[in-house]
Amino acid sequence: MVRHKKTRVFSIIQYVVAKAELAYYYGMISSGIPRIWSIILLIIASGLLVHGQKRPEIEELTLVSQVPIEIPQRIFGMAYDGEKLWLSISHDKGHYATFNPHNAEWKYSNNESHRKVIREISQPFNSPSGMAFNGKTLWLGGSYGESLGSINLETWQIDKHFTGKLRPDLLNSQVYSSLAYDGKNLWAAWHMFEYKRPVSESQQLLKIDQASGVVLERYPLPAGMRANCSHGLTFDGEMLWHIKEKKLSAIDLRGQVLSQFIVKKLSEPTGLAWDGHFLWIVEFSGKVWKLPLK
Repeated sequence: MVRHKKTRVFSIIQYVVAKAELAYYYGMISSGIPRIWSIILLIIASGLLVHGQKRPEIEELTLVSQVPIEIPQRIFGMAYDGEKLWLSISHDKGHYATFNPHNAEWKYSNNESHRKVIREISQPFNSPSGMAFNGKTLWLGGSYGESLGSINLETWQIDKHFTGKLRPDLLNSQVYSSLAYDGKNLWAAWHMFEYKRPVSESQQLLKIDQASGVVLERYPLPAGMRANCSHGLTFDGEMLWHIKEKKLSAIDLRGQVLSQFIVKKLSEPTGLAWDGHFLWIVEFSGKVWKLPLK
């Protein structure tokens, strides 16, 4: 019991330190404020830790692999099918790559019938972005925000296909940057290249009915650079995880940000996946990382 209490206290200290790093990194608190008051303010602002919430062990982040040179180094999304990681490739005419974490094997798709289906869903420029699995169904988002659909991987036939921009009233470029599935609904990290409206309007978390494509709820995402549409999103069985640049956020299914962490080693993450033990992170350049949650 004493050991459990000490472990809990140490976890709380780690949490506060992570919050302090986040605050100082983004200039939320001044280095001129005495450290003890900074910590007190952070505890008050952060509230109580969510009981049982998984937390990333940032110091254990590991670079696992790099997309081979024969595969284009333009990774725009990632999902886990229960065995392999799938990666979408920007502007590669429907090609995709897979990585098996168990044997480090890379494969590059070259099946024309598969590529044709992917191109159809990822119109108008044959470029998919976000990916997510619902069993044997693969969901894909178009990297220009005009298409969202699913493929039955047993038949490689299109199951659902929804077209049209989320904001058809605007000419701004839009993108379904990353997708996740929570067992019932589809979620999307949606980004619009917008420089005048608040980021709460241009970087949003969408809860989507997978049967109709109707957006059920919208929440503001933890925002990053407006000119960079890269986001990562996944579901760990309890909550959503979102990454934007170096900021990793845990988000509940009501859109509330529960905790945030800075992952300093990352440059431009574009995909996030959960395999039951690790968060997997891929960067646009093709670096593949794993991060344990405990």
